Amino acid sequence: MAEREKSEAEQMAVDGINRIFGELFGVSSRSDFIYWEAPDQRRFCYTPWKDMNGDYFTWVMKPYGRGAKSGDAKHFKRVGKIVRSRKRKTARKRAQTRYKNWLAYLNQEWRNE
Repeated sequence: MAEREKSEAEQMAVDGINRIFGELFGVSSRSDFIYWEAPDQRRFCYTPWKDMNGDYFTWVMKPYGRGAKSGDAKHFKRVGKIVRSRKRKTARKRAQTRYKNWLAYLNQEWRNE
């Protein structure tokens, strides 16, 4: 997935999520995350850096509020639970698998209409 420039609102959302995530799990200052974005703007995320306990995390965020349905969302909230992994490869694979399963679900849903 090609890296794109983040808007100011997106960067503020990411910073807020990282701050909260850091407070909850004691993640170091390098607590950025990597994500795949589905056509409906759901983000399937994982951390590429270990937290203080040596864990990696995987979670899903969905857009909400203004712009969530039009494709111009600026606010995201976590859906489901945060899953811990001991290996980065496992966290990445888990996020990617959830992303692929969600794409398959969307394709099946659109075919049935």
